[in-house]
Amino acid sequence: MTQVVQIRLKMSNAFLILGEELVLVDTGSRKETSAILSAIDKAGLNILDLSLIIHTHAHFDHCGSTADLQQKSGALVAIHRSDSQFFWEGKTAPI
Repeated sequence: MTQVVQIRLKMSNAFLILGEELVLVDTGSRKETSAILSAIDKAGLNILDLSLIIHTHAHFDHCGSTADLQQKSGALVAIHRSDSQFFWEGKTAPI
């Protein structure tokens, strides 16, 4: 059965989806990697189990820790096409 775990971060929330694969929705702002790693550990999993990082949108408080988590896990990263340019340039999309 699939389970969703909320991770409360400083400025936003991230979510772990525990199912056939481990999926992370949003990564918070920069330097929140440790909170996400802790949540993965609490779920009894390892960062290497992370297969996909999905972003709701390209704001700094939702994708700031992505580079670090992607490097540690090798996970694929998904973001909506209209936000992808901002994301890959390290910018925040306009509101």
